[in-house]
Amino acid sequence: MQLKPLSGFQHRVRGFSLIELMVAMVAGLLVSGAAVALIVAMIKSNAETIRATRLTQELRTTAEVIARDLRRARSVQDPIANVGLNSGSMVKACNAISPASTDSPPSGTCITYGYDCTSATAGTFQAVGLAGSKVRIATSTSAIPACPTAGTGTQLSSDIISITGLTFTAIADDDYTIQVKGKFLNDPTNTERKITQEVRVRSAQVN
Repeated sequence: MQLKPLSGFQHRVRGFSLIELMVAMVAGLLVSGAAVALIVAMIKSNAETIRATRLTQELRTTAEVIARDLRRARSVQDPIANVGLNSGSMVKACNAISPASTDSPPSGTCITYGYDCTSATAGTFQAVGLAGSKVRIATSTSAIPACPTAGTGTQLSSDIISITGLTFTAIADDDYTIQVKGKFLNDPTNTERKITQEVRVRSAQVN
């Protein structure tokens, strides 16, 4: 015996038409494309943030190395041993920091100073400046050296960084501002960052 479906429950089963399938595919592609674009943008933004943070760290490290040495200006290893020497030339040799607050303008791309002086021609004399795209320091034990040039002195900045600007500004007799600008050598975005650090020389000027 064959059962026949009740007339009230009869229904037709139909599939998707070609147009409906195409509309669904287009909508799916649009959603997928938007998701991929969002992911790519997030990855790019994250990479740029990491690059900028690393660059700032490199510049800050360079400025801190300079600042630590500059803070030693005018200092002596044994102050007691210098009592009574009354050497005007020795005092003058270790007092001098250039640029000074009395200069016009009181700023430059190179700074010179000395410390640990035991005579007019014996001590540690430094010159820090921008040579090419690197920060370099020249050292002498007998007199203030000339500002470093490419290939002279000791390199302070990183090999992966191109320093595009270095400025020393004398705010007061003992206060200085160091400004360093730079970018990565192989950075397709050519992103440049600038950091500023204030330095107070620990030893006051001796008259």
